[in-house]
Amino acid sequence: MKSLFPHTLILLLTAVITLLAVESVSAQESDIDSMLDEASELVESADESGAMEVFKEVLEIDPQNSEAIWNVSVLYAQRGNRADNEDAQQDYFSTADEWAEKCLEYHPDSAACHFSKAVAIGRKAQNAGTRDRIRMSEEIKEHADRAVDLDPDFFRAWHLLGVWHTEVANLNWAERTAARAIFGGLPEGASNEKAEEAFQKAMEMNPNSILIHLDFAIYYEEVGEDEKAIELLEKLLEFEPKLKDDEDLKERARELLADLQ
Repeated sequence: MKSLFPHTLILLLTAVITLLAVESVSAQESDIDSMLDEASELVESADESGAMEVFKEVLEIDPQNSEAIWNVSVLYAQRGNRADNEDAQQDYFSTADEWAEKCLEYHPDSAACHFSKAVAIGRKAQNAGTRDRIRMSEEIKEHADRAVDLDPDFFRAWHLLGVWHTEVANLNWAERTAARAIFGGLPEGASNEKAEEAFQKAMEMNPNSILIHLDFAIYYEEVGEDEKAIELLEKLLEFEPKLKDDEDLKERARELLADLQ
């Protein structure tokens, strides 16, 4: 009778190889999760350079990792916002936009990827002319709206919508005139009521954010509700700085508070 041992051995070896492969993938995923946690902690401790390095290490292992890609995009946008000349800013903003595009290419239904795209466009719009800025404003809202549709608990997108509604609903006369002449009107849907609603949602989800409190206070100052602005500014000045820009934001808050009092 022919022995079944060789066949059994082959099956056993196949099972072992499969098990080792599964364990390897599982270990890799565990490593990535740990690295993403580390990067997030570095961001929250104001070490954005260290966070960028770790996010990019993740992408060497998993080039399509959505969390790493959108964070890299946003970090480039933030670096650009701190640059001291327009050329350097635009380089950073363009890089941020490239990463956001890559994120959307791999993950078109990711709220975070749409958010990173909205941020990148918004930063690029800072240095654009009136015509381009108005056109880009519509793109910002499109991606921010898509982000909250995909994830209603994504506070960063609600914050961005609050800023968008504040800026568009309160354009100056020259900008309104240009919008009517070029596009036949302002981007649709902008209102102070929606700005307040978006800020409220963002602040409920992240109640200790210095940036959200400051932007919400700016909104209230813009619409003439100075007492509410003062209340928010005084509250945020009690917060401990955590993120890289928090101390600078608190200084801006002190200046605005002095102007309002």
